[in-house]
Amino acid sequence: MLLRPMQSITQTERHAAFLEALYLLSGRDVPSHPLHGSTAGLWEDFALGLAARLRDSDYEELVQRGAKAITAAESHVAERQAAAVIEVVRNYLLAPWEGGHTS
Repeated sequence: MLLRPMQSITQTERHAAFLEALYLLSGRDVPSHPLHGSTAGLWEDFALGLAARLRDSDYEELVQRGAKAITAAESHVAERQAAAVIEVVRNYLLAPWEGGHTS
């Protein structure tokens, strides 16, 4: 996953890192991409895609993925379990952007 694990960074750094991750996941870093070198409309595309994904989500699948991640963490420490679930949610929400596919 391109996003770093959550850590103590400033809001500006989080925003920049998130936008950079969206840029890379959208494939705009590839010279042949029509919007190579531009972040124009990137946030809007992401927000609209996220809204549709949340609207159409299979929450049972998300719960099952979270339970699997917690089990795989093999830890009784709540913080590690929570981080595993957050990572699942982040991966789930960003899945359509991986490989430069935004649909």
